[in-house]
Amino acid sequence: MRNRVVLFLMLLLMLGGVQAQIQTLTISGIVTHALSGAPIVNHDVVIQTDSSAGNFFYFNTVSTNSNGAYIDTIPVTSGSQGQGLLVVSTVECNGTAQVQQLTFGPGNMTLTSDFVICSDTIPFGCQSSFYYYADSTSNATVFVDASQGSPNSWIWNFGDGTTSTEQNPVHVYAQPGEYIVTLVIATAGGCSSSSTQLVNVSQPSGCQASYRYYPIDSLNMLLSNTIQFVDQSYGSPELWFWNFGDGTTSYEQNPVHEFAQFGEYMVCLTIYNLDSTCYDNICLPVWVGNPAGGCQATFTFFPADTLNLLVSNTLQFMDQSSGNPIFWHWDFGDGTTSTEQNPLHIFPNEGSYQVCLSITGADSNCFSDYCRQVWVGNTAPGCRAMFYYYPADSLNQSNNIQFADQSLGNSTEWLWNFGDGITSTGQNPLHLYQQPGIYHVCLAISNPTAQCYDTVCHEVSVNAILDSCENVFSASVSGLTATFDGSMVSGDTASFTWEFGDGYTATGNQVAHTYIIGGLYTVTLTTVSTRGCVFSSASMIFLGDTALVQTIQGTIRAGSLPVSGVVLLMPQGGIWNWGAQTTAIDSMGVYRFEGVMPGSYHLLAVPYSVAGDTMAYLPTYYGNVIFWEQASAITLGAAALAYDIDLVACNGIIPGDALINGNIMANGLKAGMYDVNIMLLDQQNNPLVFDRSDAAGSFDFNALAYGTYTIWAELHGVSTLPVTLTLSAEKPFATVNLKLDGTSVMGIGTAGILESTFGQVYPNPVEDLAKIEVTTLLPVPFELSLINTMGQVVMNKYVVVNGNSLLEVETTGLPTGVYTLLLRGNDGSRLLRKFVKANR
Repeated sequence: MRNRVVLFLMLLLMLGGVQAQIQTLTISGIVTHALSGAPIVNHDVVIQTDSSAGNFFYFNTVSTNSNGAYIDTIPVTSGSQGQGLLVVSTVECNGTAQVQQLTFGPGNMTLTSDFVICSDTIPFGCQSSFYYYADSTSNATVFVDASQGSPNSWIWNFGDGTTSTEQNPVHVYAQPGEYIVTLVIATAGGCSSSSTQLVNVSQPSGCQASYRYYPIDSLNMLLSNTIQFVDQSYGSPELWFWNFGDGTTSYEQNPVHEFAQFGEYMVCLTIYNLDSTCYDNICLPVWVGNPAGGCQATFTFFPADTLNLLVSNTLQFMDQSSGNPIFWHWDFGDGTTSTEQNPLHIFPNEGSYQVCLSITGADSNCFSDYCRQVWVGNTAPGCRAMFYYYPADSLNQSNNIQFADQSLGNSTEWLWNFGDGITSTGQNPLHLYQQPGIYHVCLAISNPTAQCYDTVCHEVSVNAILDSCENVFSASVSGLTATFDGSMVSGDTASFTWEFGDGYTATGNQVAHTYIIGGLYTVTLTTVSTRGCVFSSASMIFLGDTALVQTIQGTIRAGSLPVSGVVLLMPQGGIWNWGAQTTAIDSMGVYRFEGVMPGSYHLLAVPYSVAGDTMAYLPTYYGNVIFWEQASAITLGAAALAYDIDLVACNGIIPGDALINGNIMANGLKAGMYDVNIMLLDQQNNPLVFDRSDAAGSFDFNALAYGTYTIWAELHGVSTLPVTLTLSAEKPFATVNLKLDGTSVMGIGTAGILESTFGQVYPNPVEDLAKIEVTTLLPVPFELSLINTMGQVVMNKYVVVNGNSLLEVETTGLPTGVYTLLLRGNDGSRLLRKFVKANR
């Protein structure tokens, strides 16, 4: 049985200068299922005292063992009066709290508190449940019934004096605020159930929370309790808070979560950003293990009008579910539905819609729901569908064509239409045509997380040389000037656009271009025929004195272990990887750069894996050092050498419960810097481990022991101002934001929770007003949020603390239950405090 102390235990052991007598208070109990009688394992029970215990404060969370039992022992002193009220609570299956209050004192120090929960939850009877989200195209709130037990009537009370009997109503509140919303359901069999949530209606924040999920073990999803959650929010959120509905949470953007048992969980995602322009949350029911079914709903979509994509509100939806469903129900999020398998739907306006697909099998053993955010209309900048193709067997004039995706925008889904009635969802499909000819081939790409949707169509020639839209070109070089001559294979009239590989372009079928310096360049010719056929071809040319060109090669070593990764060749005065050449490390640890012009360079080996371990060795410069200022420069022009690098090993971390995450940006822009090496150093600046920033500029270090650490961003040619911080039981989490400003990297927004001291929430339980003491060294702004067990933010405000301050949170009108108080500094760091809300 795991025991997680989430706040602190403070005992006044001295009373009047005399040591007080210590007694032991024991509380134990069992948590069982109301209908089956089975023990409920790994279930949290909150144990705490209230303010009647005098100077004695206690708050702890314990979990039930395999028998559903829990136990906690609490030292109590006579100096704290030796008596008081113990409050024990746990969360019901529907998200509400059961609370028991027990009196302890002399002769009454062994207490029992049993809980019987889930008295009306599925699969027996019926259970009222719902979630809600803000309509991105209006100021309405969309309520979605998620009840179980096949209800046939619904009564909604929106908390503002209005009601509805629709199943999924759309309601417009007169003004922002907090409203208590209740849903009462009834079934034909006479079962009734109600559920209540506190709904936060706010002004539009410029972002929309959304996510999707799927089992990690897709081949055995009926037995898989491990779920991959994928954030699909838009509006550039920078912070994520997940509540998985089983008592656990996460701050990752795309967490992988293992649930203890099969069943339905209400999973909530709350998103934020640092400048407070983005805030939203959404809660969806998530089935884990699909115990009653053998299928999984999922779908993709693309614009139907590929010629007028940016103004098209018509989307083609494609069912991609598994498990042989026979019934489909689509809810397009605009008040309309469909029962087709692959519907074509026209949305009334551009914007974001929550589209849900429900599937059912022939014998009702298959049922599954899947919801995702769908963007209609203009797509994200930097998103462009592109592809090229070539015959798989050019020697035998095969009709087998290899297609290769070259799209921009980090697409995650692809839908090909080969023009002969056949489609594919592969990224780089191989397609066999039955007849030669010209085919109109279209590629639709999407990445819902990045709001990237685009389509491109080309005419593809399959063994039809006379009608081919392919181009060819030749090049002749004189000094630093190259002359190019392009033509169409078919002889068609076309426009010619050249890209010379040095940032310059030109048009025309015959062009000349003078380069500033010699070297290897990739030249690309793109033609558009009068038939609308687009084709690109590329070739490399070399300019300059070939006698000066040299080869750089060497071996990357990690002892005797195999290494995979890349090597970067960077001009000695260059910044980061701009202008760098990259080559892969082969299976023998050897790398090679061809056609390198004279000059001074730095080499950096970046290991992706050493003997399967991705964190055993650090990125290392030539000279076997990890900082660019200490790297050995190589100067070409002398005799060729083997430039070998011995990777520097990581010292490793001591495992613990703390974590650090962060983001690195360039010039204060929202876009993050990709593939930056972020190192974690100890107090003596010894390297412990490193991480590479992802496409969003994010990095993280998990499972750290408490202690002092330094975050170091290693960018070639850039001066780093490191960020040093201390993690402790009171401050186990930290967020570090870095910015590249010219030729230096520094931390931004460093004032916050890391430099502040926090007390505990009192009184606890809370009736009307929760209080917490905060001490800061400087004036510090905080965002203060109150989150219920469903993961919904029921209160949010901003405060500035200077010195010693008492923060107060109004709780009058809140339902009873366990709440989390989240304080977030302007550095993105967070601190959590839990308390129980009780009635008078």
